[in-house]
This record gives sequence, structure tokens and C-alpha cells, in this order.
Amino acid sequence: MNETLRDAFARELDAAGRIDVDVAPLVDRGETRLRHRRLAALAGSVAAVVLVVAAGVLAGQSADRGDGPVNHPPHPVPTRKIVYAEHKAGIVPGHIVHFGDLVVETGDNHLHLDVTDDGFLYTDHTRQGGVWFSDGYAPVRVGTHVCGVSPNSANFLTHAVMTANSGSTAAWFDCTHPARPTLVVFDSSSLHVVARQPVPSWPSCGRYACGLVDVTSDSVYLDSMGGPGPDHRFDVRADRLRASTPQEYLEGLRNRPRGLVLGEDWQSGTPIDRDGRLVAGDAALDFAAVGSRLVPVLSDDTDHHHVTSAFNTATRRVLHLRLPAGYHETDVAFRLFEWLDDDTVALIGGGADIVTCRLSTGRCVLAVPGPPAGTVRLVPTFPLPG
Repeated sequence: MNETLRDAFARELDAAGRIDVDVAPLVDRGETRLRHRRLAALAGSVAAVVLVVAAGVLAGQSADRGDGPVNHPPHPVPTRKIVYAEHKAGIVPGHIVHFGDLVVETGDNHLHLDVTDDGFLYTDHTRQGGVWFSDGYAPVRVGTHVCGVSPNSANFLTHAVMTANSGSTAAWFDCTHPARPTLVVFDSSSLHVVARQPVPSWPSCGRYACGLVDVTSDSVYLDSMGGPGPDHRFDVRADRLRASTPQEYLEGLRNRPRGLVLGEDWQSGTPIDRDGRLVAGDAALDFAAVGSRLVPVLSDDTDHHHVTSAFNTATRRVLHLRLPAGYHETDVAFRLFEWLDDDTVALIGGGADIVTCRLSTGRCVLAVPGPPAGTVRLVPTFPLPG
């Protein structure tokens, strides 16, 4: 059984007598055919195994899907980390920024936060008016001379730098030449400025901001006159500034996957802007703790409150949020400050507790308990306290 093909030919030749034949080519051809047969058999075995595994995977996927409709959000895992800063009065250096499980020392005592898919940006209040970016590690300066940045305006920088609710786009105005501000559009994934658009000296380019209204992944909405809504739109992809209208902005808000519409129903409701305020008014959205629920409430500057309904722009379904299990704080309100993905939001509430809520299920969990006494917590898009 262990006799080689060459030995078998030699034995048969000896038995048959002297034959004029070249044995080596025959042996090589025979061994080549034998190898081919073995490879063919092996390939057949592998193919059979692959078919069995594939059938198992498909069966598992079918079992997981079930027979009902699929309403899962496209990004079930949060794409953004929870970002917040903490500051202890009288202790230098100033703010510490938490980026998920990482801690970043900014070394600046007055800052404003905004978040992208790649990290966070903040502003300092030096004469250079710097914009800084961090992905959880040492911050790098990515811009200077931000319009409106000064020691006297540190509490009002929520509109100095803006980011989109999703993606990597950020925008600010550079006032190196105050008479002719320049819109800067920054991509945090590449750490590059992707557009610089000079604009005339608009009346809205005042002490605290310079006409920024909102930012999406491909557009920057601007207000040149300090009116109730944007009157210009910068198209990032086309690198073009053009006239716009508040109505165009409203339609854009309604069609974004990460947004809320307030009112009795989806059709007649009004979207809220990046600050959580009604676009058509000054009322802001809070979520009041009522029993075990978080109820949407509109609050204005006169302390007038009324209950409303909130609809998710991605699904057009009304929200029914519930307080985290075992959460015993009463008479508190929460405010949305960050979208982690299309289906998950982060809110800050009583005692500066941070909760995250799944919009599709209404389930909320306590993500970050409030800080100890004497510590101030700052979250993205919110002004500094005081």
C-alpha cells in the first residue's frame, strides 16, 4: 500500500522484460493526475462545509428577524461619546472635559463645547480667540480670532462655533479682519479647513456672534441681519454662498434624521433648532419628570409652561420617554443637549445628572450621576453658568 508510483513502474518493467520506454515522463504525468484528484476531492469537501455554514447563518438571520416589520434605527450603537466638562471653583487649571471614558485637561477656565462624530471642539477667551479640537487626547488648536470671543463674552459663546448633529462638519467666523469676517468650515475627521468664505460686514456680526444659525453635514445657515431666521445658506459641497429663507430652514429641520417636531401632530408641528428652541418663537423644550415619565414641556422667558408632544423626525413617531428605573428625583426638568445616534439622545437634568434615552423604546438610563458639591458641569451647546 505504501509502494510509490515509480516503484510500481519499475516492478512491472522487470516482470515484462526490457522495454524501450522513458519512465520518468510517465511517472510525472501519473503523479500529476493523482495530485489533481486529491485537490478536487479537497475542494469538494470545503465547498460542502461552506454551504452548511452559510445555510446556518441564513437560518439564524431569519430567526432573528422574525415575521414582524423591522423598525430598528440604522445606528443601534451610539456613534458619539457623551461629552461634558467639569470645573471646580477656585482651582487652576480650569475645565476638565470628559470624552466618554477619557479625560482631557484643556487648561482654560472659560470654554464652550460642541461635538462631532470624531471628538469635541471648544473655544478659549484669549485675545487670539482660539478654537481647539480633541479626540480624547491632547487638544490641538484649529482656528483663531473667532468673532465675538472676549473675556467679557465668555458666557455667550454658544453661537461662536457650531457643529452638526451628525457627521464631522463645524463652522465659525474668523474676524482677523473685523471689517470683513470670513466663514470657516472645518472637517474634524481630516482636521482640515474645507472652505473659507469672506462675507460683508453684516449687522449680526456683533459682540457675541457673527450670524451663525445652524450647521448640517453639507450646509451652514447664516443670518446677516439679526432676524428671526437664516437668510443665507453656504453649500459646503458646492463651495457657494447663496440667499435662503426661514422656510427653507424649517423644511430642512423637518427632514433631518436627528431632530424633533413639537405640536399636536407631525403635520402641524414646529421643529426645534439646535438650542432646543422653537424656530418660530423663543420657547425652549424641557422634559419634566411627571411620575415615571419625562413629559415634553415648552417654557418661555416669562416662566409660562405648557405640555406638548414631541415627534422624532426620523420616524415621525411621538416620543414616550420614561425616567430611569429607580430614579427618585422629583420636580426636575431635563434638557436635550446631544444626539449620540439617530435613536439615542443625552439629556441633563436635576443635580446635573446625565441620562441617555432610546427614542424608539422610550427607555432612559442614568449614564453619569451629578458631580459633587462645588463642581459645575457644562454640556455641549449650553452657555457657561452665571
